[in-house]
Amino acid sequence: MDRLDLMIDKLHPLISQVVKDLERNCDTACLEPLNIFSHVWQYRGEGNANVVVALQDDLRVIRLSKVNVGEPVGDLKKHRRKVEREVIFASRVFGLLIGSEFVGSVKAVILSQEQISRLNDLLGNVRPMYRRHKEIRVPYATSHSDFARIHRYPSSQSDYCIEIKPKQGWWPNSMKMKIGDLPSLCTYCLNQFLKLKRAKISSRTSYCPLDLFSGNPQRMIAAVTSLIANPQNNFRIFCDGKLVYGECKEESLEAILGKWLGNNERTASIYNAADLPSTINSFVYLLCMSLLKPKCSPGKSKYPGNNSFNVITRQLHKILSHTPPSHLYSQILAKSPPMSKGSTIGGNTIGKENLGVSCNDEAFALPEGCILSRILEIQKLVECQKSGIKGDPSIYKIYQKICPVHNCKGKGISSHIPQNSSFVKSLAQLNAQPILNVVLAEDDDSDDNFASSSENERLSDAESFEECFDTSSTEEDEDTLTMGLKFEDLKEPVFDSHTFECPGPSCLGAEKWLDEIENLPLSEQETQSMELYLLAATAKDCSIMVTFSPTEDFSEQTNNSESNSCFYKDTDLLIDDLNKKTHRVRIGVADLDPKPVTTIVRHYLRDNEMLQAYETCCNA
Repeated sequence: MDRLDLMIDKLHPLISQVVKDLERNCDTACLEPLNIFSHVWQYRGEGNANVVVALQDDLRVIRLSKVNVGEPVGDLKKHRRKVEREVIFASRVFGLLIGSEFVGSVKAVILSQEQISRLNDLLGNVRPMYRRHKEIRVPYATSHSDFARIHRYPSSQSDYCIEIKPKQGWWPNSMKMKIGDLPSLCTYCLNQFLKLKRAKISSRTSYCPLDLFSGNPQRMIAAVTSLIANPQNNFRIFCDGKLVYGECKEESLEAILGKWLGNNERTASIYNAADLPSTINSFVYLLCMSLLKPKCSPGKSKYPGNNSFNVITRQLHKILSHTPPSHLYSQILAKSPPMSKGSTIGGNTIGKENLGVSCNDEAFALPEGCILSRILEIQKLVECQKSGIKGDPSIYKIYQKICPVHNCKGKGISSHIPQNSSFVKSLAQLNAQPILNVVLAEDDDSDDNFASSSENERLSDAESFEECFDTSSTEEDEDTLTMGLKFEDLKEPVFDSHTFECPGPSCLGAEKWLDEIENLPLSEQETQSMELYLLAATAKDCSIMVTFSPTEDFSEQTNNSESNSCFYKDTDLLIDDLNKKTHRVRIGVADLDPKPVTTIVRHYLRDNEMLQAYETCCNA
């Protein structure tokens, strides 16, 4: 029995106990009193739902809920339950699945009303003006490990953190549809067309998650260079907790990598484009090595994936050592926006000659125990035999039994969505698929709408960093909210619950979690299928935080026989870059909040609209 089978055996009883504890309003997460003002603290930013404050001397970030100014806070018991839910799912459930060392410390904390009032006063002048219609009033908050830092304040050493939102790294058979003579694309790449339609991006990226998760060194290099060239909201670089590179941050990549990986005696101001090729190979090498290195599970003395890791990384080292840096740099420039001639955003059309090729789902086995492998395993939970048996109803039919709006009990799949093309109709046939083949649709990268064309707002450093810890802002703007409404506006169902069948837009009028649905009318098998689907959805939207700090503190490195050493010391990696410079590396996973059951509806609606956008863009 492999690692995942063992975990699934433990998972359902664990989630069932968590849900029961929440249903009974048990004190599932001990509230720790917190005095922010006894620490060296810093405003990190905010999204729609939370403000994030960093405790710089304690390597923690505190996520505090916001409410509209002048409005009642509401039921404090519900606020506490929300915090408890986030804490126990991250620490107990995802701590088991990913590994507690990658989840870090997640705690529930409570602040006094005096602190909250003082914090609101002090933050008044630093918060963006368009965020000030909300304020902090809820005393319950969550505390998370600060994955963007290694060193406590104050420190003379700099930390460089790479945030990657890898997205869905596998391609379900149910989505491998041949659509005429158009390339067959994975969910993420299809979603690029929907983002273009909504003007949320100005150009499609050449990044494909299947490449990053492929275990093929050449394709992994291509994935990283694609992320650098067109980051969207899937790739960011932070220095000492401050955003320095990303979609809406135009700081020079040459200066960043030169200061980090070049000669430390030189200042960033003297670097120019000619310096980037000398550091880009080392950067790509360090990042790929960190994502591939197996981490030994507690209680084991050997790294199970070391053999495959050694094979892959030898190839990686050979490729990057023999590839002229200028060649890699030219690849980045070639992949950068603007889009190729012949594409238009306003008209939502893209010539077929500019579509490229189909996505490639051929893959080598990732080293067992590496962070990419751990996340991919969770994303693929729905295809595990234990998640259902042949003949089970689809996830949509399961949802109909518990829909908070309809409680449909067996009505057909929504008929209101236009089904005007053969490939959109084929998506509706997912209703007939067993649970093992249910697609894990891509959620929208909603946090990039902070800088959407509709708002015309530029993303600040602080707001960008906050997105790494504020998954509730991701929830509100998922791309299935097609009516242009934010979830907070859905206080009453916007649609007549009798007008549309389930699942459909009217289902979004009530946001519920499994522990909030009384007398869950599901069999144990159906309940487990629902749990695994929602867990997989969280893994598909998580962020990997890889933080580097140059170091000379570890003498073990010099005794390692490998030409370029890479090994764990305690919880951190030690990696030599291509220039034999040693880096201390810490890896964490953020955005692990549980998903509500209405995630299933969002996925269904988004899949339909995504495919229609692809057809419209290509055939208009």
